[in-house]
Amino acid sequence: MNSPAEPSDFSDIKENTILVLGATGLMGSLVADLIRKRLPDVRLILGARGLATNEAKHHRRIDINNRQQLRKVLVDVGCVINAVGPYDYDPTVLLEVCGEQRSHYVDLAEAPEFIDKVKKIGATVCELQDEDDRTGIVTGCSTVPAMIEAFAHHWSNVENIDQARIYLAMGSANPVTPALVYSLLAPLAKRSKSAFTQLDRRSYGNNNDLTRLFGRYPFALDTTGLTLWRRVVPATFWISFDRDFHSQALWLAAKILPWIHPRLIKRLCNLAQPFMPFVQRYGDKQGFLVIEGVDKTNQVVKEVIIRAEENGLNVPALPSTWAAEKLLCGGYTGVQDLRDLMNEDEMVESLEAEGYPVSIRH
Repeated sequence: MNSPAEPSDFSDIKENTILVLGATGLMGSLVADLIRKRLPDVRLILGARGLATNEAKHHRRIDINNRQQLRKVLVDVGCVINAVGPYDYDPTVLLEVCGEQRSHYVDLAEAPEFIDKVKKIGATVCELQDEDDRTGIVTGCSTVPAMIEAFAHHWSNVENIDQARIYLAMGSANPVTPALVYSLLAPLAKRSKSAFTQLDRRSYGNNNDLTRLFGRYPFALDTTGLTLWRRVVPATFWISFDRDFHSQALWLAAKILPWIHPRLIKRLCNLAQPFMPFVQRYGDKQGFLVIEGVDKTNQVVKEVIIRAEENGLNVPALPSTWAAEKLLCGGYTGVQDLRDLMNEDEMVESLEAEGYPVSIRH
């Protein structure tokens, strides 16, 4: 890996260094690639539990539950991006060491329980720090919930928005791992009232060229709603794939998975890995994200559409790089939301620079 020249002063090295945890996984590798492209002057370190001890100097073998090891690794790291999924573990040790070493923390979590835990622990960590030397913590930096919240944040002056609807369509030909499949299935196993109880066919695009069969999916904003500046509106989240039978299969899975232990679900996902290329072979790569603000008459008054013809997984990977860049630049400390760091123009510019067209209806 080609690395930028390192600053001579230790504090400059730390302030210019990002560590990606889970760098050998799919999302971690995508995040690392985006950092190399977007932030070429940053000193990038790749961390993973399974890295060999004889790897190059910019690779580090890390166990996120090993406090002593983390202390050594983070001593010269300005920001940690935690891409270790699925996010079903306790992040306490990692957050506490980030606080001790004054390393900012970012993750790509979508699980509400994990996000809530990070915010709670992060607030405690920051309370123990001096106000002028405080760590920045931004959780949920993925499509859901952070990017959605950040776009909707700019609808604060639209009084007639009564609810929000989010539609995420994924291409089944994109890369997939057992961890990603488990992250998709795990929320369906929790007997949620919103878990694929409904299927809804929707069409978008200039000529309705984006048509998918969506199913209602549990997500982080089900209970809290979507914040539009000083008020909160109900929000629903819907997902689909490029083939109807995928949505129909998830509808069936939502009825079966609550009766299966999570460990068995995870094991089944691992066992299914050899068959994943067959699913990819008969799908396509196109995906899109729609964020709608709807009034009381069910009319769409605000709409954001992000299209991905290919490499759609870069879209959920991007927000973590935005947050890391903002934190390293300074001025943001404590527990933050992405919506407080990024404005609409910045997000659109970055997405379109990566090849993802954004259309916004004002």
